[in-house]
Amino acid sequence: MPVGNPRISVIIPVYNGERYLAAALESVVNQTFRTAEIIVVDDGSSDGSHALCAGFPGIRTLRQKNLGVAAARNAGVRASTGDFLAFLDQDDTWTSNKLELQSDYLARNPEYDFALGMQRLFLDPEVTEPPAWLRAGHLDKPQLGYLPGTLLCARAVFDRVGPFDTRYRFGGDDADWFARAEDLGLHRGVVNETVLMRRIHADNLSAMTQQGNRELTSLLHASILRKRGKAPGGVRK
Repeated sequence: MPVGNPRISVIIPVYNGERYLAAALESVVNQTFRTAEIIVVDDGSSDGSHALCAGFPGIRTLRQKNLGVAAARNAGVRASTGDFLAFLDQDDTWTSNKLELQSDYLARNPEYDFALGMQRLFLDPEVTEPPAWLRAGHLDKPQLGYLPGTLLCARAVFDRVGPFDTRYRFGGDDADWFARAEDLGLHRGVVNETVLMRRIHADNLSAMTQQGNRELTSLLHASILRKRGKAPGGVRK
């Protein structure tokens, strides 16, 4: 758990994210807790995402062909040097004290293996009404964020759980990682303050697709097999 001044690596996967990327980067650069490094992994973008990053001093950019968000996050982890890892998506933003709150929380609560926090969902101005999959009452109200954007964990903890599984390309890689952490018996702590502002916009309104539902069914089945000691093959990196 954090002791003193932990070195935190921030990893941001990007695919054609020019429209919202600047806001995401600013929310990391302006953290009250100084990061060890910020790594943007350009997952085969064809827009101006890569050039935009050049305008932010101190940001390291990696480029790869389009392999999906899980592969991009994994590439960022492999390239990182920090003792702790944090993740942010290209279209979301952190509150200014996200890393400070969570690093302090883990330092004061060493019984927890990783920390999550609260998220607030908000509609981008281009969206006139909430999507059908968004539950009533969840908009603009704090709720537990069970996703990488609210996560802070030690590298040793991440390595124990393993990388994000690249077989999941429709959001299942997030849920699969947390399912594996739970199956290992790891303990999560929760900072009961908003640390992530999650943007709902036109390009992510299809989050609850048939493919996404199939991935959820698959990862739940894999979790059941792990608990029975009959787990399938390892994670695809």
